[in-house]
Amino acid sequence: MQLYQGVTDVDILFKELNHKSGLPKLKRGVTKALASHYRGIERGKREGKYFSLPYATLAGEDMSHFQRPPLSFFDMLQVVDTSLIRITNNFLTTVSSEKTPKHCCKKSVRQLFDDAILHLNNTSKYALFHTLALELMKLSAQSRVDGDSTNFQLCFEQALLLNSTADHFLEDAFAAGHMVVQRDKNGLDNKGTHDLYNRLGLKVSNDNGEHWTTYGDDFYEDSTYKMAIEGNLASLNDLLTYFKRYTAEYEQKKPHRVTMYNSMLNLNIPQKQWADTILKTFTAYRYMPHPLDSATYKNVIELKRGSRNGGFYEAGVSTGIVPYHAFQNVILSGTVGIGFNALTPSRGSRFLKRPFSRKIESIIWAGVSADYSYFRYGNNETPKTTEHRVGGAGHVVFLDFITIDETAGYAFANPHGRFMINSAFGFEYKSFKFRLAPSLKYFAEYQCGKGWMHGIRLALRFY
Repeated sequence: MQLYQGVTDVDILFKELNHKSGLPKLKRGVTKALASHYRGIERGKREGKYFSLPYATLAGEDMSHFQRPPLSFFDMLQVVDTSLIRITNNFLTTVSSEKTPKHCCKKSVRQLFDDAILHLNNTSKYALFHTLALELMKLSAQSRVDGDSTNFQLCFEQALLLNSTADHFLEDAFAAGHMVVQRDKNGLDNKGTHDLYNRLGLKVSNDNGEHWTTYGDDFYEDSTYKMAIEGNLASLNDLLTYFKRYTAEYEQKKPHRVTMYNSMLNLNIPQKQWADTILKTFTAYRYMPHPLDSATYKNVIELKRGSRNGGFYEAGVSTGIVPYHAFQNVILSGTVGIGFNALTPSRGSRFLKRPFSRKIESIIWAGVSADYSYFRYGNNETPKTTEHRVGGAGHVVFLDFITIDETAGYAFANPHGRFMINSAFGFEYKSFKFRLAPSLKYFAEYQCGKGWMHGIRLALRFY
């Protein structure tokens, strides 16, 4: 946090941005986020609660904070290839005035670079930015020996900036919730899985032979914090090692060793050896928890892609008991909606300390939906009557078990429609392993001009 604060204070990142764009707002957002984190830490929490819509939008698109279970470090690093390095180098060597395309339908150099890095995994994104930081540290050493104090300071600061960016993704690798999510476009669904495992934790180990339970975000504790700090220190030590090495070589006028970035750019190292070379030379990987393998992901991680966050569908069948007990009647319904975990167990709460809290995803889940139902009733003595019903509904589920639905809409039957409201209460069974959740509910319905109806409903909801 102090490094990020220093970056904003000296204005390294923001001073060259076009003030007609929306990018300068980023500085204000970063400043507010840092202030929020400071306040959160002062109040005994692990982080702040700052929220901004642009950040939330970017988080929905950016997939690079997560790993790709069940891929290994080696497999995840395969996306660092000649194409990525070429796009990166083109971005770095293009002056600002040329980064915007003259043709409206052509992507800018900046857009090409953004597209290339937005969908990296955290393992490869750390590797890319750490590689660039090391390259800048080498240039800083050269400038220092050459007596160019201005360029020495600039390259040194930019190296720290890029490495602080790299370390953000390094730290993500220690968060349990970032190890389990198979990131896709369904950001809400991913967030539910992310939140659950940050809270529950995962048993992990690293290349140093250390074993611990790692948590994430607001739930990290001393062991996770200690290991993440060790990883950060190793990352910074790589920079210091580079600086000392190249300072000595330039001072002694020795042929200097080729940097990792130039080895990639000029193919001094064949691409198929890049991943092994990165894992051997970037010391932070020794501290990062091993990614989940296929067996662990299959057998240990129950809630993979079945979170309650996001879209849901429900199909149900109901029958009226009062006043339709003498009639043959059935209501077939379909629902499409969106919902989210409105309240989850928080760090330090009494609820979190109860073993039951490990078996649920949320304390309160809330959703809204659009509903359609088909109602048909009658008997041998009266003609069959048919109604088509449309409406909107609100849904609440407590403790992944108790469900309440409130629906309002219109029932259409010849010759006209009637306003109706429907309240349902019941029990839902949801397993972490499956998206399908069956439920049994009792409902009470009032329809203008017809009065009350009571009945039971069987439903199957797909999250």
